Amino acid sequence: MRSPHSPLAYRSRHSSTTLPRMFVRGGRRRILCLVLILGLLIVPDAGYAISAASALAVQVAKDTIAPVPVALEWFKGLLRRSAKPVRQETLADRLAYVTQLQVTPRRFVGYLGQTVTFTALPLNASGQIIQGVRFDWETSNADKAVIDDAGRARLLQPGLVRLTCRAGSVRASVPLLVRPGHRPRQSDAEWQADQLGLNETTTSGANQSRTVEQVAASLLNHLSPTAQAQSGWTDDLGYDEQWNDPRNLVGSPRNRAAESTRMGTVLPEGSNFNFAAPLVSLGGRGIGANLTLYYNSRLWSRRNNNVAYNAIVGWPAPGFSLGFGRIVTYDISAGGNPTCKYMLIDPDGTRHYLGGGAWAGSGYDLGGPFETNDGSHITYTGNGSHGGYLYYPDGTSVYFSMVNNRLLPTTISDRNGNYVQVAYKPDCVQGNGGMYCEVFAPMAIDYLIDTLGRMIQFNYDTNYRLTSIIVPGYGGTGQNPVTQTIVQFDYQMVTTNGTFSGLTVERGTGGSITTLKHITFPATGTGYMPSYSIYGVVTSMSGRRQMTVGSPDGVESNNVSFTYPTAGPITDAPAFTQRTESAVNAPTATYAYSSSTNGSAQEKTFTITRPDYSTHNLIRSTNPSAIANGLLVRSEVKNSSGTLMAKSELAYVNDGGGEPQVQAVTSYDDAGTPTKVDYDYDSYGNVTNRREYGYQAGGQWQVRRRTRAVYKTDTSYVNAYLRNLIIEADVYDAQLNSNDADDVLMAKTIYAYDDYNAMGGMEEYRDAQGQLPENPPGHLSWYYASYTLRGNVTGTT
Repeated sequence: MRSPHSPLAYRSRHSSTTLPRMFVRGGRRRILCLVLILGLLIVPDAGYAISAASALAVQVAKDTIAPVPVALEWFKGLLRRSAKPVRQETLADRLAYVTQLQVTPRRFVGYLGQTVTFTALPLNASGQIIQGVRFDWETSNADKAVIDDAGRARLLQPGLVRLTCRAGSVRASVPLLVRPGHRPRQSDAEWQADQLGLNETTTSGANQSRTVEQVAASLLNHLSPTAQAQSGWTDDLGYDEQWNDPRNLVGSPRNRAAESTRMGTVLPEGSNFNFAAPLVSLGGRGIGANLTLYYNSRLWSRRNNNVAYNAIVGWPAPGFSLGFGRIVTYDISAGGNPTCKYMLIDPDGTRHYLGGGAWAGSGYDLGGPFETNDGSHITYTGNGSHGGYLYYPDGTSVYFSMVNNRLLPTTISDRNGNYVQVAYKPDCVQGNGGMYCEVFAPMAIDYLIDTLGRMIQFNYDTNYRLTSIIVPGYGGTGQNPVTQTIVQFDYQMVTTNGTFSGLTVERGTGGSITTLKHITFPATGTGYMPSYSIYGVVTSMSGRRQMTVGSPDGVESNNVSFTYPTAGPITDAPAFTQRTESAVNAPTATYAYSSSTNGSAQEKTFTITRPDYSTHNLIRSTNPSAIANGLLVRSEVKNSSGTLMAKSELAYVNDGGGEPQVQAVTSYDDAGTPTKVDYDYDSYGNVTNRREYGYQAGGQWQVRRRTRAVYKTDTSYVNAYLRNLIIEADVYDAQLNSNDADDVLMAKTIYAYDDYNAMGGMEEYRDAQGQLPENPPGHLSWYYASYTLRGNVTGTT
């Protein structure tokens, strides 16, 4: 009896079909070859044909003789699949996969006038995050609290409110208790007790009439006995010297003596090494979600005869910074003349003084505006008790909420209504039969939501330490999401025993610190491995490759190291005198650091001697009465014999807002011949005139070209912090003199803003019927065509 799978059986059942003999007896190879040839000649996507044909080859190999219908049906399916591309998921599709929502924070106790940011995680039935979901928020009592579509709740009247988040048909709600009056200044323990006074399932306002002290007294005794024992996070120790003493500066402060290196920036005066490792760069609608891990080695700050370790607390470890910055309050007092000072910490650790003090009538609960004093013109309109908006001159705003008793950024918005949100880990967590507080760092991020609704997840181990960051991957669906781990962290205990002579230690290392051991990028097997001194600072940063689970150290590719002290006692904050750079197949380069002071010239010089024995001198002013005090006034490069090869001199002036700016730059070449450029500024630090002198003529400076900029100063734009919009740019022949009045206009460009009628109107998120459907994720619903104050260029002449 013939096998039903034999060629003869096939032919007897289909006698009307005459096939070439090669199909009957040709076997596997001929079928596969023909399929490949047809696929390459006919199918538009040849790459897909080859991939699919490879899959067919596996199936053919399983059969003794391949039946012809397998090849024919596969080929028909191939044509069908190539003609019908996979449909992209819509917002409705993604919402349909959501089965549960997790709202952060799970409960909140706030005070009148406060604004609190709530976020949500959308999960499918398997507990996986669904990307690109839009949320709607509701309040149970709009008289007590209102909430916008970005999850920002404004507290209006005392009482208990339930806030509800909705994603499609799925809902989740959390309780919000509004207490009367302004939020008092609280210790971390009082903050925790105040928050724990409201249970997630509270249905009445029984606790709303109790004072903070009463709630604290009743709840602190009910915390787990090990709760406070687990605490490893201290409060920030803020003071003026952290932003006005050049020895304590970190990050990238404006116009300071700084040296650029291959692996970061060095501030020689404080022996600070600023290292940056980019982690996430997600473009978005208008504003991207970018994350960089920074490190600053100036961990010991100095004031008078005191030193303090990790005074501005780092995360995920001392000296490290990951996130979007924060605001630190300090020198707080009450009474008839209340005071409070504000210091902005940039993501890279740079510190800006925002202002404060009794002279401004500002207390902890009295608001700004406060503005930076270093020429950056960043404005904070909030206070220390509730939070508020931080505005940049280009209209970008950051909302700082009171989170874990800290002022932390929760929403970053652009001027077109697009926003990124930041959710943080709670300060108290339930577990093992008790409540554990201060186990997470106060600024520990839980997740980010970008303008497209994509979630960036932060994962932690059982010791509440950040272990990895996960971003959405390519492909996948709402039912089967795809993610990618972009960075991993692991930790080590470092024993410290650094001692000081003649100094008082305000805050020490406690004998040992938990800090990063590896920073690994698993997709490439590359990363970094830091080493530490006995004073708890990084002495070397090693770039690595071939980092795997079995070999986490990998192999070194490059390294930068510093000669921090290896023994004590020392009489000042730890400092280095050498920097050494090395790399595979490259010579080792050593840079030496020294300094000197010229009292008569009121200058301090920092000299970096390079491997070729040339020197780079950075000179700052020490004149306390000069605008340039503490700022870089000269930079010089000399060859090994001491001959000047290049020099730049900087002069300073206060702009119209009273903040220091570079007034003139005079540059010298190796022959000592100077050229010059100078600047004028408006009250917001914008350059209004740029004059180029070129070389001197007859020993005199004569302007050759002047570039003039005019800015939009309409009151509505200024009040919206849109303060650097150029409406006219002119280029003049300056007639080789210093008189602006006789300059001859050579070119002009005029910019129009927000004239959407001239463009045929503004495009909206409307459907074919002209209705306004649900907004996309990461976009404020009230930014429709009727909101035209945006600062967008709509015309150029």
